[in-house]
Amino acid sequence: MGKMTRIAAIAAGICAAGAVTFATGTPASATSAAMPSAATSSLQATSALRAFPTCIRIDVRTFNHVVIFNNCPFAHNIKIIWNNAPDTECYRLGSGRTWDKAAYSWPFASYDTTVLC
Repeated sequence: MGKMTRIAAIAAGICAAGAVTFATGTPASATSAAMPSAATSSLQATSALRAFPTCIRIDVRTFNHVVIFNNCPFAHNIKIIWNNAPDTECYRLGSGRTWDKAAYSWPFASYDTTVLC
């Protein structure tokens, strides 16, 4: 096998591993031994960093009205996910601030969750 052929084969393997992770949300190492362990631990560290902060309090007032309090020492970008209504845009909620959001114009809307974005 020539040098260029080996490089192309390695590149194809790396792309395939990334495609599995992107498409399924599961690292390729979970389905094969294609991804190195350092990359896997990096993915796990990234997931841990994206955990929802406990210093943000969510008060669901009614099924379609939510108030979010940021008691963290710094701002967070958050997004409200609704059932049966469009999700909110990514919103930067500053430290010590409150975001009062309702989906009253969507009669069948209900609060689902809040995520970082």
